[in-house]
Amino acid sequence: MNNEQKTPKRRTPIAVACRLADCYFFEGVKDSEMGLALCSHPEKELYVSNHSCPLYRFDWQNALKKRNGVT
Repeated sequence: MNNEQKTPKRRTPIAVACRLADCYFFEGVKDSEMGLALCSHPEKELYVSNHSCPLYRFDWQNALKKRNGVT
């Protein structure tokens, strides 16, 4: 089962304090100086104040594509 089958991404990502660019829900950088990224996890509002993110999910498909030279 891949990430897309487990938890659907939200349509409009929200800005959060995050530096986990290898997360499946990471959609890009909002403000690199402030460490703000765009997160597409549908339940992120419940964990905005957490120091570490319990919703983190490594993006294996993207990592394999990069490893094999596919973009």
